[in-house]
Amino acid sequence: MASEPGSVIAAIDELLEGWDTFCESVRVTPVANGARRGRDRTMAQFAVVISLVTHVHAVAKVLRPAMPDGITVAHMPLVRSIYEATLTAAWCDEVPDSAEAIMKEEGRQRRNLDVAMRSAASFASAKPIPHVDWAEVETPSAVQGRNFEKLADDVALDGAYVLFKILSSFSHATVRVVDEYLIEGGGDLDMSFKEKPDPLGSEGWTLLVAACLVWAGMVANFYDPARTRRNALRAIAKRLEVSDELPIKMTAINRGSRRKVRPKGRSQ
Repeated sequence: MASEPGSVIAAIDELLEGWDTFCESVRVTPVANGARRGRDRTMAQFAVVISLVTHVHAVAKVLRPAMPDGITVAHMPLVRSIYEATLTAAWCDEVPDSAEAIMKEEGRQRRNLDVAMRSAASFASAKPIPHVDWAEVETPSAVQGRNFEKLADDVALDGAYVLFKILSSFSHATVRVVDEYLIEGGGDLDMSFKEKPDPLGSEGWTLLVAACLVWAGMVANFYDPARTRRNALRAIAKRLEVSDELPIKMTAINRGSRRKVRPKGRSQ
């Protein structure tokens, strides 16, 4: 059963091994084929999607020694990264203007960082941060590229953003994190601190990582003309009792299909 830690861990190991084999033997391509025939991905989508899917697997490998029962608050930023990258990869794969929206936001962030660095004496001699000026690009999904809550709303997964908020509460410098290190005593001033946080005691996080590996792997599967991993991914998803693909709402796909313009130049 998917609720048994051993079966989930076995699935995770199988998924990671399958990904390594896929990377060694398959040449992915942005040219549409099979279920995605007629909708080629842009090279920008190709770069973002495959890189993020690779990141999902790389982070899962780092997290693997802590699973299934050793995940603490110290590991939650890794779980959050896996989840965020999975949703973004699935979204970017399906929404036609997604890569432009992401790069538009990246350009804004780099431009703002460059301005901030110029105003800080410690960074006065730093080289300018290169960025493409996407400010004038008309990208229908720009809001989603800038706001992860809006991006998560495009994903047909119940509670997608709520789960992200929960993961964030364990990942930022919050009182929730502070609580994981406190040992309260009998009085107001009677407390001590843990050297290491306790395991969170939930196998759900391990199952979430396994589901993300399935979803991310299936996204990469659509860039493989032979669909090398499709059946294996579907079989693992069935064992885990999760969907084998993370669907994106048609409203998001239609929105991203509107006409858009290209950036006018490069700023250094």
